[in-house]
Amino acid sequence: MFTLAITHLVLVTLLMSWIYFGFASVPKLIDEEPLTDGELPSLTIVFGARNEEAELERALRSLIAIDYPDLEIIAVNDRSTDTTGEIMDRVGCESDRLQIIHNDSLPDGWLGKNYVLQLASQQASGEYILMTDADVSMKADALRRAMAFAKREEWDHVAGLPHIDMPTALLQCMGIMFFQFFSILFKPWKARDPRSKAHVGIGAFNLVKTAVYRDIGMHEPIKMRPDDDVRFGWLIKKHGYRQCLVNAADCVSVPWYTKLRDMIVGLEKNSLAGLNYHVWLVPLGMTMLAAFFLWPLVAPFVLASPACWIYASVNVVILIAMMVAASDNAVNPFYTVLYPLTIVLLIWATTRATVLTLWQRGIYWRGTFYSLKELRANTLD
Repeated sequence: MFTLAITHLVLVTLLMSWIYFGFASVPKLIDEEPLTDGELPSLTIVFGARNEEAELERALRSLIAIDYPDLEIIAVNDRSTDTTGEIMDRVGCESDRLQIIHNDSLPDGWLGKNYVLQLASQQASGEYILMTDADVSMKADALRRAMAFAKREEWDHVAGLPHIDMPTALLQCMGIMFFQFFSILFKPWKARDPRSKAHVGIGAFNLVKTAVYRDIGMHEPIKMRPDDDVRFGWLIKKHGYRQCLVNAADCVSVPWYTKLRDMIVGLEKNSLAGLNYHVWLVPLGMTMLAAFFLWPLVAPFVLASPACWIYASVNVVILIAMMVAASDNAVNPFYTVLYPLTIVLLIWATTRATVLTLWQRGIYWRGTFYSLKELRANTLD
């Protein structure tokens, strides 16, 4: 048991250090000098909204206030049943930058978000397209900085990591833990390396050259992917284009979930998709998660010295790593004492999502049911 405890401590230390130094290498958007008017290429912002009345007007007003000379914004009302369409029309009358599309139907074989992003992008006139979400807010100079970053090293695709706003300590800790797992699965800081298979896509901020987007087939190859943002990055990397992650937290923000229940429901649509529908990876992954993060919490109370003290050290390393990650993401570091609860909730929510998807043989998303058969047909290798 002593050897196992030492191995666990070494692995945790190496893993947490790898994540920390990986993200420490990610450039910050706020450090970029904004381009002047004459240096800026034309740009089109596109997004779809379905029943987004709560945050939509605030986000729209932040977009039309962006300091960027040659900018158009194409917003699609995707079959909303609330006041989303009315808000779009009202705000649209105040700015000639904003074009509104009301989409009333969904073609067979398409997820709603993927379809409306392609629908809007087909009408884009900009040299670059920024795909975002209906609740994202940006600072006035965010796109001048993003374009400076994209053009300085001729990136074909820039994914921007936003600041995530969530109202409670537990949700913020869940966000930090999710961020850690996302890092382990995708190694997003390595997306810039053409020799690496690592890729990155962020739904809140995917900036891509229009010619590149059209060359990869737009959203057609990933039209049935609930994890469309990540797979969008995979598609670009697969075609040999250059992509990079940038830390945009000082310039871009998004409210993620306001209730724990919303986060748990949100996992229903992409838990299996994130594993490319390999169901066997769920029990394996959840077992490894429990062994890696929960067993060290129990071990000091059931093992004899010195193994118990080594496992206590494992807990300290994990907590310090979580606190550092929280501080780097403008989250109160003391919230991370809740991380054991977030692990339990994540294991339960992922298991629940998997069982529910298998039981109902598909997922419900944005008011539409998609069968597991048609989702699996869009599996990517």
